[in-house]
Amino acid sequence: MTTAEKIIDKACELFNEKGIAEVSIRDIAAALEISHGNLRYHYPGKGPIIEAIFQACLKASDEVMASLDQPNVDLQMLLFATAQQAAKFWDYRFLLKDLLAISLQYPKVGEELRQMYRHREVQLTSIFQYLQHQGLLQAESFPGYYKMVIENCLMATDFGISFVELNYPNASKEEKIHRYHFSWFVPIVACLTEKGKQAIFPLLNLA
Repeated sequence: MTTAEKIIDKACELFNEKGIAEVSIRDIAAALEISHGNLRYHYPGKGPIIEAIFQACLKASDEVMASLDQPNVDLQMLLFATAQQAAKFWDYRFLLKDLLAISLQYPKVGEELRQMYRHREVQLTSIFQYLQHQGLLQAESFPGYYKMVIENCLMATDFGISFVELNYPNASKEEKIHRYHFSWFVPIVACLTEKGKQAIFPLLNLA
């Protein structure tokens, strides 16, 4: 692992533990036992570090979405891949807990986030269409309904961790991730056909 990668990993760990405001670049350097100058050689300030962490989070999300945006996607693939994504996002939870403030303070993050939302809407629309073609997802209740469902999924993805942390502070990490994941997967369940329910309910322990 390179020094730059170690800086990102340690910064993410400290931000998750203490929050962005309570961690300075000197704190990160001290935790890594490197000089302040060495850290600034790689990242001149906290902003570039946060932007690099955001890029790492975005890359992980992109990889999952690319694996799902294909004609043979099924509900099991969707469930398992999004569960993995939820666990990965938990590693970047400081970002998601303070996403609005971060996007306002660091405009580059905000702009890339808006671009990501537009791209995710296109990808999820394709995935929903693929599931409909397989008879797993119902037709829209009214024009634009699935656009609303997709927006709900995106909102739960990016803001659900705060809800879980606030309402389940004593839950285990595993339970928190499970509740977080289901906050953005369950809206899709309401749109399933009987075929879709038969395929996914046993995996959800709802049958």
